[in-house]
Amino acid sequence: MLKLVVASILVLVQAGGCGLIFETPPFPQNVPTPTPHVELQTLPRNARVRTKYVHPVWGPGEIYVWELPGLTPSDLDSAYMGERGNPLGTVLEGTEVTIVDYAWSEADQEFWVRIRAPGVPEGWIFLSELELTP
Repeated sequence: MLKLVVASILVLVQAGGCGLIFETPPFPQNVPTPTPHVELQTLPRNARVRTKYVHPVWGPGEIYVWELPGLTPSDLDSAYMGERGNPLGTVLEGTEVTIVDYAWSEADQEFWVRIRAPGVPEGWIFLSELELTP
């Protein structure tokens, strides 16, 4: 039995390694934070939810509002996306919201905005899911 195990290990090493061991792409590091959009430099600011994604289960027109703005996870190998916390609820396509804060997510490489709207829990969504209004 031991000979079989040793022979298997030698075959794996010669073949370039085990299929269970893989390299993950590096987590983005040392990328400069971009300058926020001009529209975000004066807050609060009005916007309208515009999402093009249609989820196969939940359907079109609503997106999650998150507890956190895509924070960098403590274990950089644990996720590709930033830490969002818990989903607080959803906001529907076309809903008018007020942007009250913004944050750059190093993990997601995207701006998040904190929104407020009647009937919607205050929380964070991607800036790209909004159409800014004058």
